[in-house]
Amino acid sequence: MKRDWLIQFRKEKRLTQEQVASKAFIDRAYYSQIETGKRNPGFNVAVNISKVLGFKPLMFFQEHLSENVSNSTILKSEISKSLRRMDQGKVIYLYNNLESYIQKVVTFVLTGMEKESFCIIIDDYRHLKQIKNSFQSLANHDYIQKHLFLIDKDTVLGCHESVENFLFIKRNNPKKIRIWIHESHENPLEGELINKVRQSKTFKKFTRNDIIYVQSYNASLLTAKAYIQMMQMYPYLMTDTAIVDSPLYDSENNGFIYPSIYIQESDKDN
Repeated sequence: MKRDWLIQFRKEKRLTQEQVASKAFIDRAYYSQIETGKRNPGFNVAVNISKVLGFKPLMFFQEHLSENVSNSTILKSEISKSLRRMDQGKVIYLYNNLESYIQKVVTFVLTGMEKESFCIIIDDYRHLKQIKNSFQSLANHDYIQKHLFLIDKDTVLGCHESVENFLFIKRNNPKKIRIWIHESHENPLEGELINKVRQSKTFKKFTRNDIIYVQSYNASLLTAKAYIQMMQMYPYLMTDTAIVDSPLYDSENNGFIYPSIYIQESDKDN
């Protein structure tokens, strides 16, 4: 498909295809095929072109997402804006709709990549399959392979030792990480999966300021008591439509005061 958006960026810069290609260190024919959609750029080429024309290289990859996940929904949603503002924090996600759930995982990963974060998704096999399908067209890009790691939660739960070998954090050497975990609704307050992750030696080198956690639960399977208790434990609450400051969060008992989503937004604007 012809990349009209790329052509528009080039015209706004008043550059010819030859000039863009030269500045991006590729030949003009290759660049022309990228504009017409006949070829997809590798990550390094995408970065070079984006620097020349002044946009984020992620735009090349966003256009290839599976059609069952709408780019306009993902990238322009309020949740996307909130995740872009966040650099650290603990989020509880209580979802009601599986399709929305998959969209939120994709949003979590895409906004993390914009910040050069390493994203770890620990979920059950069925969900991982859908998540992987959403990124299928990006699977051969070094960028995705460097920033995203999917782990079957049964593998983590069945491991009686450290999960060190499953995380691959150390070899990627990221400055920040994002962790998305689909926890069990049977013992929601125990956080068995996240506790196993925290035992990793390489994980422990990260400070609170370097990590965003999302612990997700199927809201329809939780008791009202568990729902209330988790809202007391997590500073941020995510639903299928928004992320807000948890109305019941008790910062005194949790030992750390997280900044409000709204304060973060104000700081970014300034």
